[in-house]
Amino acid sequence: EVPYSDELCFVIRLPANERSVVAGSFDILDELPNDSIRVYLMNTNLFHLWKSPIGSSEGTFSVIQPPGRVSLCVQNGLLGDAKDSSSSSSSS
Repeated sequence: EVPYSDELCFVIRLPANERSVVAGSFDILDELPNDSIRVYLMNTNLFHLWKSPIGSSEGTFSVIQPPGRVSLCVQNGLLGDAKDSSSSSSSS
């Protein structure tokens, strides 16, 4: 659970010396209104690699990244934007 005005992030380490596909999906299972929820992937430079539309209850993502780390984050009520680094976004 992510309380309102908070976010929860998971760091994903990518293999060294090669590009990686970071792909997955999310589904908000709670029956509460989700109009303040956003899920996003962010690189170490704080650039959004992918972000869901605000209020989406489910979505999928897939990005190709160089070695390093990315963060998968869920925001609830913190809808300010980090910098967008690409236009590669897709959601369901």
